[in-house]
Order: sequence, then structure tokens, then C-alpha cells
Amino acid sequence: MKKKGIMMVAIIMVAISAFAAVNGGWIKVKDSCDNCSITSYSYKCGKCNSGMSFSTKWDNKQIYLVYTFTCRKCHHQCIYKIKAG
Repeated sequence: MKKKGIMMVAIIMVAISAFAAVNGGWIKVKDSCDNCSITSYSYKCGKCNSGMSFSTKWDNKQIYLVYTFTCRKCHHQCIYKIKAG
């Protein structure tokens, strides 16, 4: 029984680590549809599933880089930030 418990904890820790690696540290600031898919490798609109372009700026304290993603097709916007450094 003890081995099963340790194995379950190990599986959960690996799953959490994998999710953090895939997510890449993106923090959602604003996403009205709540379905946009933003990762380090792709940016997909949650409304029409098209690609998105982005612009960047620093936050006030220059700790986070703030990305504004805009859909190329429907012009939906969402804002995410990522810690610099």
C-alpha cells in the first residue's frame, strides 16, 4: 500500500512538471473567450482557431513582458504576460 501511495505522488509530480513545461510560464491577464491557446510554440485563437500575431511591451516594474495577441482572421485579442529573465 505504501508503494502505491509513493507511486501516485510521483505520477502527479511528473504530470504537474510536464504541464508547467508545456505552458512555458505564460500568465493570462485578459482573454474574453477563455479558449485561446498560448504556448511557447503556437498562438491559436479560441474563437476561430486561426493563428495570432502579437506585440510586446514591458510592465511598469519591468518584471514581466506583456504580450497582446491579435487574431489574424477575426481580430479577437487576448493579453498574457511572462516573467523576464
